[in-house]
Amino acid sequence: MPERSEGAVGPQPPYREIPLYTAELTPRFALPGELWAVLKPNKGVSLEDAYPWVFRLLEDDRITFLEYCEELDCLHEDLEFVLFDLQTAIDFSYPEEPYFQRLALIYHTDNVDLRVHAYREKVFKLIDCFLGRDENRRDTPGGDFGKRVLDALSHQGLGRVVSLVNKLARDFTISAAVERRNLFVHGLAKRDWRLLKAGQRIDEKITEPNGVTAMERYANLASLQQQRRAEVDAICERLAQFRHDLVAELKRAGAAR
Repeated sequence: MPERSEGAVGPQPPYREIPLYTAELTPRFALPGELWAVLKPNKGVSLEDAYPWVFRLLEDDRITFLEYCEELDCLHEDLEFVLFDLQTAIDFSYPEEPYFQRLALIYHTDNVDLRVHAYREKVFKLIDCFLGRDENRRDTPGGDFGKRVLDALSHQGLGRVVSLVNKLARDFTISAAVERRNLFVHGLAKRDWRLLKAGQRIDEKITEPNGVTAMERYANLASLQQQRRAEVDAICERLAQFRHDLVAELKRAGAAR
């Protein structure tokens, strides 16, 4: 895993670069069952005792729960990689090629928005599995799957999990990424800098700028890249804190059920 760069901003939430869903909510990293009781300080604790919320699920739900934990953790890793790779695009990959630096910036930040949207959707799938999937909550096109998951949480007295999910939905940094994704997929992409707009890029195909004009156009690219990295870092920070808090609440709720 690449080291975080010196330019990272903000306080770091706990376990930002650890696959916390998989490590804490599943026995994926645990010792084999026959060694668990021998080596754990608390003798006789089995995997079933340590992860009761997993082993009370039906087999298919258990497997799917594990897979969503893995995918969500990998989305965290993807987003952290963007921070690393955006910097290398300027410093190492294309140090004298602002044209390619711009393409890397657009490509990576669009991918961040796509992954944030996927992350939010998969969180509902993870929680649905945690509760034990119910045919009445089945995700269907145009349905209200998320609302039904939140209603099921409330019905089971898991209001703190509901609050975490609602807080994530209200987070401006996250909701802005989802809005940009929706425009990118379903409409005209939102580009707040002319340098990144499709029209600007096509203009450059029609009328190739001279050296001085090109330098002027790309003069702010480095500062724009740093701004985008700061935005991605903020997304990583918020999602890491959300993951940490959600894992804690699911473990608490799972142990108490």
